[in-house]
Amino acid sequence: MSELTKGEKTKARIIESFLRLVGRDGIGSATMRSIAKEADVTEGLLYRYFKNKDAMIDEIWGTFMEVMVQEKRTIMSSDTTDEDVFRKWIHTSYRAYDENPAAFALLFLEDGLELGTKNKNLRQEQFKLFKEFMESLANRGLLIIDDATLGTNLFAAQMLVIPRLVHTGRMPGPATQYTDCMTLMTTRVLLKGE
Repeated sequence: MSELTKGEKTKARIIESFLRLVGRDGIGSATMRSIAKEADVTEGLLYRYFKNKDAMIDEIWGTFMEVMVQEKRTIMSSDTTDEDVFRKWIHTSYRAYDENPAAFALLFLEDGLELGTKNKNLRQEQFKLFKEFMESLANRGLLIIDDATLGTNLFAAQMLVIPRLVHTGRMPGPATQYTDCMTLMTTRVLLKGE
């Protein structure tokens, strides 16, 4: 693996500073001026890398999501039990939180983030992958509710509770330690009993 160039290190420092600033003071506090100050760069240099904070969010989302969506594609294409699909999906999400809590919090726990087209497509692909799984459960008569879209949204809302609680300090991390508990709860809430 090659060493990062000076420009790549600067860009990474800007992104880390942006995430730190948002984590500490909220997304509203992240102006280009405050981001430059946090990163200890001039505003001019900051604008060389990013035209605005939305461009930073898109960069973080793309980097973060491409890896996670690829892992979730693999989960959905593997020959595994329904419960294992739930477990692996949850574990992949929780591991992503544990590896980069600031990025995960920004991308999944903040409301109203605007994303560029490429990143909207990644978000939609992740939703579509899980919705197709939920539709297969419904078609086999295993889903408690008939609406796969509603089931997918309920699953996502339940799954995000753990990273939110860990991130706010109301539960100890790492989030991955709650994978089995969340899998059990999710399958009991969404799937018909035998």
